[in-house]
Amino acid sequence: MTREHQRGPIRAGDLLLLRDGDHLFGTGDMMLRYETTHELRRVRGAEWVFLRGTELRANGGRTRDLLVRREALRERRRSR
Repeated sequence: MTREHQRGPIRAGDLLLLRDGDHLFGTGDMMLRYETTHELRRVRGAEWVFLRGTELRANGGRTRDLLVRREALRERRRSR
């Protein structure tokens, strides 16, 4: 059984701790509260997930749609 199956799929409200290389078209690390998945995409020869979440910052948060490496979702998730 893989680690993904042991932990289960990501759920609305899970926190994603994303490193700079885990997401496209942004810079720096971020913490994102996951909301929903739009679709899976293949970009640059790898699997990416187009998703929506709220980026959490010290001065508040903002809703973002972004591409995240599929593998990062297995590695960088914390349940609520």
